[in-house]
Amino acid sequence: MPYGSVLSGLGWISLGVVLLLSWKVVFNAIMTTHLRTWGRIGAPVGSERVNRFLVRTIVTVIAAVCMIAGFGDLYEAATGHEFPLRTAQWSDLWPF
Repeated sequence: MPYGSVLSGLGWISLGVVLLLSWKVVFNAIMTTHLRTWGRIGAPVGSERVNRFLVRTIVTVIAAVCMIAGFGDLYEAATGHEFPLRTAQWSDLWPF
């Protein structure tokens, strides 16, 4: 069993979990940076609800990609074969 793939897989999965659990910290950091940068020229903050939705969506997508990469590395470590999504094309993923 290649230990590099196991460590890499666990690292990617843990990064995905940390991102999912820390989206509020990311949101607060983005809002603080926005106020510090754009607040100087008087740009409006916008709806907090919309900003929270956008941040949560982006963090969830990035976390999902990290976790899929981690499961792919663990799959390679366990089976010795490449993860099927690593060589997939768009026509393999899209049913139409």
